Amino acid sequence: MRKHATMAVILMFAAAASSWALVGLEDVKFDGSLEINGNSAKNETDYNDSGNDRRGGANTRVRLGVNATVTEGVLGRVEFTRTGRQYGTGATTIAGEENLIQVQNAYIELADIFGVKAKIGRQYVGNANDLVWYIGPLNDDSLTVNAIDGLALSAGSKYVDVSLFMGKASEDDGLTNTDVDDAAGDVNLNSLDLVLPTLVPGGKVTLGYMWGVDKNTNASSDNNNLKIYRVGVSGGAMDNMVNYHAEYLMNDGALNGALNDTDYEGSAIDLGVGVNLKAAGDLALGINYVLASGDDNTTDTKDESFRDFS
Repeated sequence: MRKHATMAVILMFAAAASSWALVGLEDVKFDGSLEINGNSAKNETDYNDSGNDRRGGANTRVRLGVNATVTEGVLGRVEFTRTGRQYGTGATTIAGEENLIQVQNAYIELADIFGVKAKIGRQYVGNANDLVWYIGPLNDDSLTVNAIDGLALSAGSKYVDVSLFMGKASEDDGLTNTDVDDAAGDVNLNSLDLVLPTLVPGGKVTLGYMWGVDKNTNASSDNNNLKIYRVGVSGGAMDNMVNYHAEYLMNDGALNGALNDTDYEGSAIDLGVGVNLKAAGDLALGINYVLASGDDNTTDTKDESFRDFS
């Protein structure tokens, strides 16, 4: 019986491989992760040892990605995520798990359209270490996963790499509805980046522009328009034993009001240096310094505190 069971499993996998081939998905690859994040804190409510306000917990996140070559130069990806499971909360049912599994990636990637790479659908954007432009799996206490629907375009040469993203973070209307009766409107987020890899030996210069619009209601007089300009340099020396980054960010745009607009005038700097100790394996040390402006007058028409899309 054991030998027959083994043969049955082999036949099942063979049939599955044939099924993929029938729909044109011969090259199917899987990736994923199981992550566990523990945290502990105390004295958060009374700031002293007199009360029993300690907390401690562990959260998990599961990610399963499926990548398939649809045809030459066309890749599809679907990623399933399950997050928010906290240790000690008991077992869940199959029906309960169905409501907790989300499809956070569902896109098609085109390798070459007249020299431009395109990705359209629900996707992650940005870099996990970026201060102001990252929408994806977060390393917070809850192991949150965010994604955005949009179109990403990129192209490059020896002297410059260009990437453009145009996305919809929130849509409040049905397909044929308008904004006339909106109590809350759409949120659109966009980013344009230029990377210059040859200006600095061993490094690169990055120029960026991000703009987002929150259409609060049907009236355009209360739209929230935030823009962020950025310029930075990053790189390494001594065969990347030493790495560095420095960036300046500046706000623009305004929060429209019924009587007056509040202009965004904040700024921030991000500086960092790190050392990779190859002799000690993967050990790395780093120092990071971030300074953001604040607003000392909340009654005028200028918001001098630095703002980002979060």
